[in-house]
Amino acid sequence: MELYSSAPATRGASRVVKVPHPCDRPSSNQQRQDFKKMARSILRTFGTADLRHGLNKGHPTTPIPKTVRPSQRKGIQSQRTKFVRSVVREVAGFSPYERRVMELLRNSKDKKARKFTKKRLGTLLRAKRKLEELSTIIQESRRAH
Repeated sequence: MELYSSAPATRGASRVVKVPHPCDRPSSNQQRQDFKKMARSILRTFGTADLRHGLNKGHPTTPIPKTVRPSQRKGIQSQRTKFVRSVVREVAGFSPYERRVMELLRNSKDKKARKFTKKRLGTLLRAKRKLEELSTIIQESRRAH
């Protein structure tokens, strides 16, 4: 398998990219896959080189680093938010429905608690999260006493 070189069209560029010649493509399927892997690895090392066709065709450019958007941070809880919520929980305590759910959980009526929480919060996923939160609070209070 012979390689031919394709010099970049830009003036003053000294880099030469060696690309496998299309006529030298092997016949069997395994050889074809090996050929593609080799071609990709060669082109990856040299990057784009002003080639018209192929895996890394196009004018060589410097990639612009991507900035983190606020939408990509959504759902990540900050330290400040966590602290504020804990202070509000300490000061305000539990709402009446949460107290009722905790009582149901203490009396091992999980299904009733789940149905009641779902009715109040709207979706089963929110209900499960709330039940998990309240059950951890019950366990922590048991450990404290």
